[in-house]
Amino acid sequence: MTAVSKAPGRLDFTVVQGDSFSDSVTFSQSGAPINASTWSHRAQVRAERTAAAPLLATFTVGTGSASTGVIALSLTAATTAGLEPGRYWWEYERTVGSDVRTMLSGEFVVLDQVAKP
Repeated sequence: MTAVSKAPGRLDFTVVQGDSFSDSVTFSQSGAPINASTWSHRAQVRAERTAAAPLLATFTVGTGSASTGVIALSLTAATTAGLEPGRYWWEYERTVGSDVRTMLSGEFVVLDQVAKP
């Protein structure tokens, strides 16, 4: 019997408080990009790994290249400036029709900003 895992992929991020944050992720299967242009997207940072934990930030999800499997995640400098240094949890979830799936999750580490205006 083959084991099947529906666990999300693990991807950790680190950002300096007050910096703009952006990264892109490519979804593929067997080396071929997955067309993500029909997906609805939600990506959030929470204080702990539970939906009941305070919502700290919501990513902007760019889908300009979603037809080739690429989505972009970003947070503004103002958003990260509002986050206290520490370890948090983030998650990316996609919805297709009524099918909801968490695709990625991991730690979201905020480092203290040294250079201040």
